Amino acid sequence: MSQLKTTPTKRSVDEFLSQIENPQQRHDCETLNKLFESVTGCKGVIWGKDIIGFDSYQYKNSQGTHSWLLTGFAPRTNSISLYIMLGLDNYQEELKTLGKTKQAKSCLTIKKLSDIDQELLYSFLQKTTHDMRQVYGSAVL
Repeated sequence: MSQLKTTPTKRSVDEFLSQIENPQQRHDCETLNKLFESVTGCKGVIWGKDIIGFDSYQYKNSQGTHSWLLTGFAPRTNSISLYIMLGLDNYQEELKTLGKTKQAKSCLTIKKLSDIDQELLYSFLQKTTHDMRQVYGSAVL
């Protein structure tokens, strides 16, 4: 069985966030950390080098059974990536009113938190987290 490269670490989320150089991005990520904690009821865990994941789930593929973050986010050079693991295809109506974003399969990218409606983001994350738990359950690390 092959091992995933991105796994949970013991690194401090607060320390990781404090090292974000851009003050606006640091503030946005600190706010997102609190938001994700509120939505999931879980503390964040650093996965790999720079993903803050909340809760986890198990999935199987041809290479075995793996754990992965249920949802989370990661600061990037000029943006912040939000991870919606069920994918974004089923949430297009909600995404229309969220604000300025870019979308990939399971990744919602924002430049800054002020570009999106934070109340709608909270509701969106509640829905996507609930949907993930309905499909996969929860395996809090």
